Amino acid sequence: MLSQKNVMKCFVAKKGDRTLAGLLVSTFNGYLNEWGAGQSTYAIENKLYANDMLKWHIIKWGHEQGYRYYDLTGVNPNPQTPKEQGIYRFKAKWGGRLVAYHEYCLKAH
Repeated sequence: MLSQKNVMKCFVAKKGDRTLAGLLVSTFNGYLNEWGAGQSTYAIENKLYANDMLKWHIIKWGHEQGYRYYDLTGVNPNPQTPKEQGIYRFKAKWGGRLVAYHEYCLKAH
């Protein structure tokens, strides 16, 4: 439904009949926001970097469609664990910049 409204896009990498990976992005106001990524066991075991390939194709596609930003959506700016450090490194390698967003909570009175 959201894909028909041009709000969400799901990009899938395949090798033959095998699904290797998928990335879900939302599209709004010149922004692509990444929401979900998945990778098959086959891709992991065979060191097929399908998510890297998908991300590159999304960047190319987004540029061709006139999107101005691709937000990789979330990272700890001061990574503490090996997992957080890996996420930070992975996202940093794409050459973007880290943008801090502030969180606000509106409470009803």
